[in-house]
Amino acid sequence: MLSLAFYSFLAFGMSLTASAASSDSGYVGYNLTLEGDEDSVIYSTDNTRQNASATYPDPDVFLNASLSVETIEIEVDNLTAKVNLDLQVLELLQFNAGVDLSIERVHLLIQDVKAKVLLEARLENLVQMVDDVLGSLDLNPIIATLGQGVGDIVGETTDA
Repeated sequence: MLSLAFYSFLAFGMSLTASAASSDSGYVGYNLTLEGDEDSVIYSTDNTRQNASATYPDPDVFLNASLSVETIEIEVDNLTAKVNLDLQVLELLQFNAGVDLSIERVHLLIQDVKAKVLLEARLENLVQMVDDVLGSLDLNPIIATLGQGVGDIVGETTDA
């Protein structure tokens, strides 16, 4: 119980320190706050929505499939499926998400199966991140050249 109180106090103290540091950083409209445990860092701007929800707005990708099968018999020698999302804005923002599936030689007999698949994907946060990066570049064009330099340094370091 004492350790929980100590971590709460520590997180509160770190929140005050981070907020004070960010207000003196010289940037207008940017705020760094720590909420919850010390690994939870939330970056926000003046235009960040405070009422973000996991159920609103409607998902950009929605898959709802139900399956009821009496008998299936499948023979598959080789099946490959790839889905990949790769997004990059200069050297400042990089986002990768993907699925890779490969099956080779399967014989399968399925009887009396009921299944349901539900997939929802909301890309609004990704769009907001890109918008924030582009807005920062618009206000501070030098960031684009600074990002290139960091990429070159990292590339040289990893190539060595």
